[in-house]
Amino acid sequence: MSAIETERIVRRSLSEQVVERLKVRILSPGMEPGQRLLTDALAAEMGVSRTPVREGLKELVKEGLVTYDGKSYEVKIFSRRDAEEILSIRRALEVLAASQAGANITAGQLRELQDLQSQSEERLDKGDIQSLVEIDFRFHELIADASLNSRLRMLTNGLREQIFLSHRWSFDPKQLVQTIAEHGRILQALLARNPEMAAQAMGEHLVHVAERTLARLL
Repeated sequence: MSAIETERIVRRSLSEQVVERLKVRILSPGMEPGQRLLTDALAAEMGVSRTPVREGLKELVKEGLVTYDGKSYEVKIFSRRDAEEILSIRRALEVLAASQAGANITAGQLRELQDLQSQSEERLDKGDIQSLVEIDFRFHELIADASLNSRLRMLTNGLREQIFLSHRWSFDPKQLVQTIAEHGRILQALLARNPEMAAQAMGEHLVHVAERTLARLL
């Protein structure tokens, strides 16, 4: 392998690491929609040159988490139309995932879902909103895993961060009780290994998620 090929591999690896670190920053509670992402400051913070940071930011533009106006990078602001598109795609994918999970979910995955449901109730009592958002995300992710549909999982992965961001920034703590109850109905359908009931419960839940999200974007 030539020195040039080695350099390209190292640079790509460094850029990938920067992308992952930037995602952590963007997905953190302290980051706000529209917040500027300064290349020099990020490079200094991460101890790297500006080149991998710029490459990382360009990748996040492609993934729909960052915008670039020709002068500066900013954390994506989700418009109502953005949210509608994300939510409609999410509903189509996750209803199918729930149906297939109803037939394929393992005992171990069911136990994890039950544990997540218990954690939700505990975190609700403590008012731990950030943990509840993360638990909610894991609950849906686990159902997608349980579908055993690798292509479906790939598609949901492609929207993962956009779903997380649009959900986090529109998350209404006052409606957490309803969300947890809806998760409970999905869980009961999966425990019964009933694909039709699981799909129906997931569909109803995501219709309500869409209503709550879009109401906060008015």
